[in-house]
Amino acid sequence: MNLALSHYSQKEKKEARDLTIADLINSLKKLKSNETIRFGDLGTFEKTQRKVEIDRNPKNKLFKKFAGKTLIYYRINFRASSHLKREIDK
Repeated sequence: MNLALSHYSQKEKKEARDLTIADLINSLKKLKSNETIRFGDLGTFEKTQRKVEIDRNPKNKLFKKFAGKTLIYYRINFRASSHLKREIDK
């Protein structure tokens, strides 16, 4: 991965990075459960839905509020491509 970025100003680099991050966040919001997004040749992001059943634990104040309920959340995993792994290992 030989990126010649030296001819760009710091402001241009920051704007490009901010635009890329905003686009990635927007794409992740629209992603459905168990779908993936390929991020160029760097790797993939996968969004999965998880469920946690909260036990009744009288010692934990946070869990007292949600005791006996099932909470649903999304997890986003990034899996680096073999190309990215080789570049990192150099």
